[in-house]
Order: sequence, then C-alpha cells, then structure tokens
Amino acid sequence: MYRIKELAKERHMTLKDLGHHIDVAPNTLSRIISGENTTIEMLQKIAGFLNVELRELFVSNETTGFIEHLGTVHRIKSLADLERLVESIKNNG
Repeated sequence: MYRIKELAKERHMTLKDLGHHIDVAPNTLSRIISGENTTIEMLQKIAGFLNVELRELFVSNETTGFIEHLGTVHRIKSLADLERLVESIKNNG
C-alpha cells in the first residue's frame, strides 16, 4: 500500500536500516509497509527520515509526468524513471 520500500531502495537503504533509524522493529515495519494498522505520526516520521512529503508514501496508479526529448515522449512514474532517463540522455545525447 505504501511506497516505503521503493523510496528506501532509491536511497540505497535497506528496510532494516530504515527500521533502525526510526526505532521500529523489522516485523512492525513490514506490517506498516503492507498497509496494516499504523498512525499518521509514524508515517510522518518515516516520510521525514526519507526526506519526502507525506503524500509521496502513498501508492498512486497515476502517471506523475511526461518528458519529451528529441521528439520522443517518456512517461515518468517515479524518481527512478527520471534518473534512468537523465542518465540515458547524458550517455546517448
């Protein structure tokens, strides 16, 4: 339900590391990620540590944007998508 795992991975952080930094046991963090009972305060704590807006923790099926480069339109659904596109442009012009 939440993008916590994806956001941690984008920051080269394991869930174990994240749990340690926010003082949450691994099994509790797993339950939070799967959408089980949590509090807004805990989600704010996680968002704060990951340095993202609270809304970014929530899964969205909507496209976040499109970028046109040299006549090709690229669909961007995550920061990782954008980073891959930028790297591709840098390498291939």
